[in-house]
Amino acid sequence: AFFSKNMQRVSLIELSGAHGLQLEEVDAPHPAHGEIAISAKACGVNFFECLISRGEYADRPPLPFLPGVEVAGIVSRVGPGARGLAVGDRVAAPLFLTQRPFGGYAQEIVVGADHVTRVPDSVDDSTAVALLVQGLTALQAIRAAAADSMRLYPDPEATEVRETLAAHHGVKAEQVFV
Repeated sequence: AFFSKNMQRVSLIELSGAHGLQLEEVDAPHPAHGEIAISAKACGVNFFECLISRGEYADRPPLPFLPGVEVAGIVSRVGPGARGLAVGDRVAAPLFLTQRPFGGYAQEIVVGADHVTRVPDSVDDSTAVALLVQGLTALQAIRAAAADSMRLYPDPEATEVRETLAAHHGVKAEQVFV
């Protein structure tokens, strides 16, 4: 059946911060083969996007620009060949890992079904979306701090545990954090 629906999205039309953002009404995207449509319930607003909106980020995307690199919501449509998901499933999508890395400030987003993760009922949409960029950034910071700590203050027992785990998993000891 043919699906036609209008939706709203935010577009950056000039590099002037929040004043450069414009709410637009457009046709909802259609999921192609292997894709799903997500009805967004939460989207992340990241510091780098604020910098982009003011023209202060290292990369300046062409305008108009569709901000938003992460969303959480409900599967609203399933395209042909998309497996493992159904209408009504709660999901989160890191758009920055997909072929369309932006556009999350929208009511509906289309993404490959293999680029989403299910969101358990115990996690609200705002928390789920925050884990995608901010959560990964925090995890990387913790891992980097742990690695620095291990180099500065080596714990003989932790070193032995790391070496054992590394040998068991076939990786370098520096890649194991305990």
